[in-house]
Amino acid sequence: MFEHKIEHEITIQDRLCLLHIPKTGGVTLDSIIQQQFDRQKIAPFLYTPQLTQLPPGFFNTFSYYRGHIYFDFVDNFLVGSTQFLTLLRTPLERFLSQFSYMQRSPNQFLKYHLGLTRQEVDEFETISLDEFVFTSEMVHKPNYQNYETQLIGARFDFENDNPQLPLKTANSKPHADLNLAKKRLSQFTFLGLTERFQDSLFLLAYTFGWPPHQTAPWLNAAPTRLHGNQLAPQTLDKILEYNRLDIELYAYAQQLFEERFNHMCHDLLEGYGQPAHTHLSLPLPTEVVFELLQHHYRRRFKARYTATSTISLTFDQAISGTGWHLPEVHNSRGIYRWTGPETCSTLDFPLTIDTVTHIKFSVISAINPDLLNNLRLTVNGEQVALIHYPDGETTIFEGCLSPINYPGEESYTQLEFQVDQTMKPCALDPSNDDDRLLGIALNWLELKPVMDELTHRRSQTQSLSQKQAVLEQSLIDSNNHAKDLAAALHTTKTEQALLAATLTTKTDEIATLLSQLDHQTQAHESLQSLYNDAQKTMHSLEAQIKASKAERDSLTTVLDSKIQEMAELQTQLQEQMQIHYTLQGVYDEAKDYAHSLEAALHHKDAELTALSSAFENKAQKIVTLQAQLQEHIHSYQKLQDVYHDARDYARSLEKSIQDRETELAQLRQQLHLIQESRAYKTSQQLKQLTKIFSSHSPKE
Repeated sequence: MFEHKIEHEITIQDRLCLLHIPKTGGVTLDSIIQQQFDRQKIAPFLYTPQLTQLPPGFFNTFSYYRGHIYFDFVDNFLVGSTQFLTLLRTPLERFLSQFSYMQRSPNQFLKYHLGLTRQEVDEFETISLDEFVFTSEMVHKPNYQNYETQLIGARFDFENDNPQLPLKTANSKPHADLNLAKKRLSQFTFLGLTERFQDSLFLLAYTFGWPPHQTAPWLNAAPTRLHGNQLAPQTLDKILEYNRLDIELYAYAQQLFEERFNHMCHDLLEGYGQPAHTHLSLPLPTEVVFELLQHHYRRRFKARYTATSTISLTFDQAISGTGWHLPEVHNSRGIYRWTGPETCSTLDFPLTIDTVTHIKFSVISAINPDLLNNLRLTVNGEQVALIHYPDGETTIFEGCLSPINYPGEESYTQLEFQVDQTMKPCALDPSNDDDRLLGIALNWLELKPVMDELTHRRSQTQSLSQKQAVLEQSLIDSNNHAKDLAAALHTTKTEQALLAATLTTKTDEIATLLSQLDHQTQAHESLQSLYNDAQKTMHSLEAQIKASKAERDSLTTVLDSKIQEMAELQTQLQEQMQIHYTLQGVYDEAKDYAHSLEAALHHKDAELTALSSAFENKAQKIVTLQAQLQEHIHSYQKLQDVYHDARDYARSLEKSIQDRETELAQLRQQLHLIQESRAYKTSQQLKQLTKIFSSHSPKE
């Protein structure tokens, strides 16, 4: 079981930093993270060469940083508590995706990021993968050889140990340290895997208490490209050789991710599991993880925010919800967001609806105008009756929420905007390359008690009435002045002409004032009508509220008992606080001991550095001995070949000797037979001679 706490509540001192490794899905992840921050708190996308050229205070200005940047660099620059996030991808697929992207966008990537000439950029557009892997010098750029290990595990030497100054020339080339990369990666607040992107989004939501995303648009993806199973064996082997450190780092990342994800699933089951989940074992079904994360998110949300009865949202602010694109800027209508790519978009607020609440929002555009007529809004799952009307270039929607009809949870209210469809601008206009799925665009939203809205509108009505009274008095004064001018016409002709001119001017002013009065009167009548309707609605709602008072009275008794229980709990709390103070003393002692351990750890780090240097020397000697061993092995193999030849020759001699011995035995046998035959013949001859001698012997 994973022993470390992986949940993190972001504080004002925190700086989030997404270490964006190219072609890992970081653009999609970045778009989700940006939703959680105000627009002015998000730093521009960063590249390592920029870091030493940024203005002073840059790294103390924003709350969220991201870019293709080395860990060692940004760790030196950022102040405060830095929470690192990253996505890792199978090294082979990342290599192929990077190559494909370079060929799709050579000007954008090659020229700026790799410092290539115009001619080199042109040549790359036609280069094949095999040519790139085996003959091109560009394959030796950092992006293609152990790049994930480099970004996380590289060490840099900063001039005078000051990260604000340029790098030392001799030591500016990064060296990928696999063990250091593993150590740093284990300390990242969030680690995801491209190959398990949905699970990674779940782990992201769990870690920071953000809304879980069950689907997310894959941004900046290649339309088509090569995959590892389509490569020639020699090409595949060469790419793997280039990225052997990344392969080992990715295996380690898989282990880390699996531990964290399993810990999350165990914690969700323990905290929010239902009887229907008791039979489940890991891995949990996706829909179950999503359901449990929804409960977890609501708990974290309510703990994070203080309940309010008034909401005023502009879309340059952070939002809690799903189904929204990143904010955009309109020249005259300010900052807005499109809904999409789904047809449902949600917004969550720490709103407690304990009185009649007025909702009002502005839509500045729709991908299809018909969407405005069919737009549906639900609050805590209940549909809201909306009216809408044009207001210049925008459309205003209004409605009312009653605590009886939209109860919800305390400190948590969810708004869901539902459109009939989302569409791509490029499908409507071939000259438009925007391929996002869009619905409607909102630029502000307000929720406040209806009495506040009525007071505001009554104030507007009173202001208009005052203006109307001023205009009427001005009209009376003008008429009186005109009468005075008419009486004075009987003076001299010169005075008469002057008075006539003045009368004409005043008459024009009166006509203008009358026109303004008509407009103000119409506006007053319109507002008066709205006010009367609101009064009727208010009277109806007051009747409903009176009907609910009986229910409230019945709850009063329960509340009294709960108050008594709270008093008892308060007594217990005081006892627990006393225990807490005791534990605080123990904690302070443990903290001092931890500081002493930290000093000892620094001393051990120095010893480890010395041992590491000695290890490197030993490793060099081992390499030398390995070379000598290879030579001895080669000599041994030669001697072994000579031995085998001699052994074969000896065996052939042995066989030859055996053959000769066999022949000799046969010859000996033949000789023995001949000797026996000769002996037999000789004995026969002797017998014959004996007989002959015997027959002649008496006669003699």
